This record gives sequence, C-alpha cells and structure tokens, in this order.
Amino acid sequence: DPEKPELLKWKAALGSRAYGGPTVAGGKVFVGTNNDQPRNKRDTAKDGDPVDKGVLMCFDEATGNFLWQAVHDKLPSGQVND
Repeated sequence: DPEKPELLKWKAALGSRAYGGPTVAGGKVFVGTNNDQPRNKRDTAKDGDPVDKGVLMCFDEATGNFLWQAVHDKLPSGQVND
C-alpha cells in the first residue's frame, strides 16, 4: 500500500516485467523477471542496451540484499513464452 510505506520491509529493482509472484524459501526470495536492467555487463549489447533474456533473481529474505541471479536465453518464440 503506497499510503503505508512503513509496512514495506524492503524493495528491489527488477526488470520491466516480473513473472509470477515472489517465492520465499529457506530465508531467500526468488523472483523471475526480464533483463531490462542488467546487473552484469555480460548481459548487454555492444551499444550498452540490455539483451532480451530471462532472469531468476535471489534476495536475502530479511535484508533484501541481492545474492545472485541466473540469466538465460529466451525461447525462440519470443515474448509469448517469457
């Protein structure tokens, strides 16, 4: 609720789309997103633009600290199967 920011434990920057809801397990939060805001230069084109990929991000449940991500190529059929 934007009117009650005190209820927010933490937030994290994701891509421009998130897929499904977050999954919480073992003290970690897993989120599926796209590569609209790459965290690694490896996932950008030569001109610096993001390469369209699927990303699974992992955060610490208590602090929201970014732990790791797995970046994968998209299926050949494009956005229909994001």
